[in-house]
Amino acid sequence: MKTVAYKQMGTLFVSVHGKEAVSHSQFPEILATFRQLDFERVKMLVITDGGGPTPAQRKEMNAALEGQQLMTAVVSDAVMIRGTVTALGWFNAKIRSFRKSELVQALTYLGVHPARFDGIREEIAALRDQLVHEQERFKGGGVSLDR
Repeated sequence: MKTVAYKQMGTLFVSVHGKEAVSHSQFPEILATFRQLDFERVKMLVITDGGGPTPAQRKEMNAALEGQQLMTAVVSDAVMIRGTVTALGWFNAKIRSFRKSELVQALTYLGVHPARFDGIREEIAALRDQLVHEQERFKGGGVSLDR
């Protein structure tokens, strides 16, 4: 089942998670995509309802950074996610946590021009819809080949 939907929008990489941890079946694709990012140019926006990479997956992502810093804003109201961001901050000093009500502050932290805010909000909604649709198909007994 797809647990993460993402899209690169120029130098901004947007990742939307539901409540579930990143699925083991989807993680290799995510890690491969992550490794292809230009960590000096790309900035990451993560929106999550509580799901994210498992500790083992985080370890692999930290290894992929190879000591580089990736400017990242994690937007979530889940307390556990804030703890995860703190742990990730030990390896990536450029990661910050924001509440859902602080999306503008998160985008500002990433250096996104305000003229792009509405388009990014629309993309976040579209990515969230992808996840909801996928989860409904999975729960309904349909098999998804979209990975």
